Amino acid sequence: MIEEKFDRLITYFEETKIYLEQQTLESPLLKSKWIYYPNDENKFIYKVEFTNKMNINEEIKSAQLQIVGDTFAKLFINGNEVDSVFYKALWLSLD
Repeated sequence: MIEEKFDRLITYFEETKIYLEQQTLESPLLKSKWIYYPNDENKFIYKVEFTNKMNINEEIKSAQLQIVGDTFAKLFINGNEVDSVFYKALWLSLD
């Protein structure tokens, strides 16, 4: 399993090298809106929660999500917890 992860990483770097040589490398970040708390140096914030809800009225064949949690984040779809992340980014591709 560990060797498979390294093989995927090597493949990713090889693909990135090709894209750089062809000058076709695109940002892997999803183009999306940010949800954030504005910085207020005069006020200590102990806990902040951000929620974003969306309604999609069409059939969803696939989706890509990027979640970056400063300390902790959870992803719910239709009220069901899908995944959570601590101190890092979470990338999900739902097909």
